[in-house]
Amino acid sequence: MSDSPAPEQVHAAVAAALEAGDLPAAVRAYTEELQRLADDDVDRRGLLLLSRGLVRQALGDPGALQDAVDGLEQWRRGRPGWVAPALADLAAAFDLRQPDAA
Repeated sequence: MSDSPAPEQVHAAVAAALEAGDLPAAVRAYTEELQRLADDDVDRRGLLLLSRGLVRQALGDPGALQDAVDGLEQWRRGRPGWVAPALADLAAAFDLRQPDAA
């Protein structure tokens, strides 16, 4: 079992950094959590990598794409049948015709 902070604590640290406009601090929060997270927690690791990739993309960091690829690879290693519904939910959240999905 990992001794990492609860997901809510990580979200709070990232949210505070984003609200302050401190994107590098958000990337650091994601990176620190990824370093603490157990390798076999593929669902959470994939989510953190994809999230960090989005922030890195906003910073213009060319490594953002690798985070996205690595995040999807983590999800692929997870529970069978889990990735497709998760990606459908993610796509729905970005659908401007369904603002309540986000």
